[in-house]
Amino acid sequence: MSPTKKYLVPFIIVVVGLGWLLERMQILSSWEMFWTVGLAAAGIYLIAVSGFNRDTFLPAVFLLVCSFFSLLRSFGYLRVDVEIPLLVIIFGVLMAIRNSDLIPEAKKPTPKV
Repeated sequence: MSPTKKYLVPFIIVVVGLGWLLERMQILSSWEMFWTVGLAAAGIYLIAVSGFNRDTFLPAVFLLVCSFFSLLRSFGYLRVDVEIPLLVIIFGVLMAIRNSDLIPEAKKPTPKV
C-alpha cells in the first residue's frame, strides 16, 4: 500500500478531531478553524507522505506559515494589509533557501528489474 493511501484516512480523522476541539474550546470559529487547520494539515501531510526535500520544502513550509498567520489574524494580532506583503517576502526567502544546498534533493526511486 502506498504511503498516501496508508496515512490519508487516519490523517483526515486527526485533522477533523483537531478542528472540532478548537471549535468546542471556542478558539476558532467554523470557517477560521477549517481554513487554519486545513492549511497546516496540507503542509504537514505533504512532508509526512513525500518526506522533507527540495520538492516539498517550499509548498509545505509556506502552507504552515500561512496557517500560522491565519491564526494570528483570527486572534487580531495581524492585519491582512500587513499579512500579504509579509507572505510575499517569506515566499521569496523560502525560494532562496530551497535553491541553496541547505535542503536535500528528493530521493529518486530506483527502477525495479
